[in-house]
Amino acid sequence: MDRFGSYASWGVAILLVAGTMMLIQLIPTTEVLFSSTYGQLFILKIVGVLALLVFALVHKFALVPRILQQYNGHIKLRHSIMAEATIGLLVLITTSIVTTAVGPVM
Repeated sequence: MDRFGSYASWGVAILLVAGTMMLIQLIPTTEVLFSSTYGQLFILKIVGVLALLVFALVHKFALVPRILQQYNGHIKLRHSIMAEATIGLLVLITTSIVTTAVGPVM
């Protein structure tokens, strides 16, 4: 499990760098980022991804250790994972809209 966490951390870091580079290429100014539909959806996607990262940190450092110490810790983890999956689904839906229905301002 620790090895997976290490690989996943690198994967997330690479995706964040690639997403930032793509944003810089597709959005010419910060004004366009906040005023265009594409930019606003991109911001929504970024907020969703940051929420997923927060969930991952809470799972790793709070909920999983609680499972090892308490009898009912797994219930909180289950609810948290369901919330995380819901946010992940919303990120995927936002991504599909951004890539198919709305294009960057040129």
